[in-house]
Amino acid sequence: MERIAPPDPQAVPALFEGLHTPAARIERLVREASALYERGAPQLRAMREEVAFHPNVAEADQDIEASLSALVHAALKPSPMTSADRAVARAMIDLGTLQALRDQGIGPADAVAAVSGMLAARVVDAAR
Repeated sequence: MERIAPPDPQAVPALFEGLHTPAARIERLVREASALYERGAPQLRAMREEVAFHPNVAEADQDIEASLSALVHAALKPSPMTSADRAVARAMIDLGTLQALRDQGIGPADAVAAVSGMLAARVVDAAR
């Protein structure tokens, strides 16, 4: 877990301080998730495979999920998003989603930009 270094859920709101536009907040969300995966994608994939078999792996997985949920919540907090919108945001920052983009030859920065753009469009639609 040290290598992956997920943010402490209690400290996550500070990551969004000073970011007042939905686009800036979403870009930070996607960039933070992407950085987490860059640090530990192989370990996270292994955790997902073993979570049902080892209690300590399940605990580590819960820690990662708590960090990702806190990131989504903090990023979207000022927006009028439904629970379904938040679930879409969580799915869009999932390891599998970002890996699929990378598998298609999209580099890290372009993947962050693509996901950020799609989520920002959803936030704008939700605000209407």
